[in-house]
Amino acid sequence: MPYDIKPEINIGAVDLNKIIRSSLKETLQIKVNNRLRSSIFVSSIATKLFDLYEETKENISLHVIGFAEVSSSRISGESMLDVTIAKTKAIADPKKKNSTALVSYKLLWAVESEANTGLPAFAEDFSKLICSKSENYLYLNGLDQIPSNQEAYIDRRLNNAVELLEAADMKNTNFFFAFWPSPAKIVSHNLSYWDLHHQKDLIDMVKVFKL
Repeated sequence: MPYDIKPEINIGAVDLNKIIRSSLKETLQIKVNNRLRSSIFVSSIATKLFDLYEETKENISLHVIGFAEVSSSRISGESMLDVTIAKTKAIADPKKKNSTALVSYKLLWAVESEANTGLPAFAEDFSKLICSKSENYLYLNGLDQIPSNQEAYIDRRLNNAVELLEAADMKNTNFFFAFWPSPAKIVSHNLSYWDLHHQKDLIDMVKVFKL
């Protein structure tokens, strides 16, 4: 196949597989609606990636949707993509006193996540990544199939992704594609996919690929 399959994806000292699994485990403990579950999961991953730059955070920004525990609501914070981690620089207008602004000028991480497993949803969000310029890319693709059908779905979606990266001349980028169990409701059960599976089984569904 035209992609690498590895049990652990490491970027330097970063174990991306471990980050995603731990974020999922944390989110599974929180009892909120499905839309918030997805936001909390993505926010947790973003925070862990941002923490990798602890020594230089003063020149790096994180933009991601947040979560207010008291009100159990989303906090707007994303910019361009679901998650961006970028190097920043302060600029000023010398003709205007106290006129300064902070500019993100280089993306370190560009992240999109989609709990919807349909092709149109994938196409919309994946296109945002391949039209961006970043040191690292991560696409988080939801899973809601029965376990015996997941492997075939993963194979189809990875082939879609590889084809698009080749068309965009992005074959040699640090592009990571991860699958995670979607918290969306299964119509036939009127329950979240998370409520229909054991926690360990859900965490084991996480798979990370370098394309």
